[in-house]
Amino acid sequence: MYERANEDVEAATFWLVFDRRYRRRYPIGSLKSTWQIDQAVEQGLLLRSDTIDGLAEQMHMPSHNLQTTVDEWNEMCDQGRDKYFHRGEDKYQQFIGDPTVVPNPCMGPVKESPFYGIRIFPGDAGTRGGPQTDQFARVLRADGSVISGLFAGGNASVALLGTQGAGTTLAPAMTEGFIAVKYMQHLARGSGVILEDR
Repeated sequence: MYERANEDVEAATFWLVFDRRYRRRYPIGSLKSTWQIDQAVEQGLLLRSDTIDGLAEQMHMPSHNLQTTVDEWNEMCDQGRDKYFHRGEDKYQQFIGDPTVVPNPCMGPVKESPFYGIRIFPGDAGTRGGPQTDQFARVLRADGSVISGLFAGGNASVALLGTQGAGTTLAPAMTEGFIAVKYMQHLARGSGVILEDR
């Protein structure tokens, strides 16, 4: 996905496609005002076209592919169900979505001209997977029993916050690291304070 230097591997290309309604209601990254949008279009950072076909041409992709994708997306928006990425299916996503958009606050159709496209690149921000831990940052087996001597926190464990985001994993990692070290100190000192296993 990230490979750009290797000539034998084509890097993944992703696009965020949106319409006039979206552009008027929400910021696109740091682009908020009309002049910033216009400047981004002039610089080629953001593509704009009155038609989906025209946008596809600027994106160097077959217009049929983009039109099919947009049509399928709009159909999923009408149904309120994202069959691929499950947007808006949990309470956290619903909370940060737009409550004025129904039936799913995390899914808006792409219907109003002009249409926009901006290239996006994958990056690391956090995780939603990893080993399960207990209240002392000890790694648990599938049956819930503790794996002796193995600790995890932050991106090396199941995320506390249930979502990923740049910087949001730092405080949990520090806190879980602190908890793990405190537990190890109790064991090393032989203090007689044995924290209960789960």
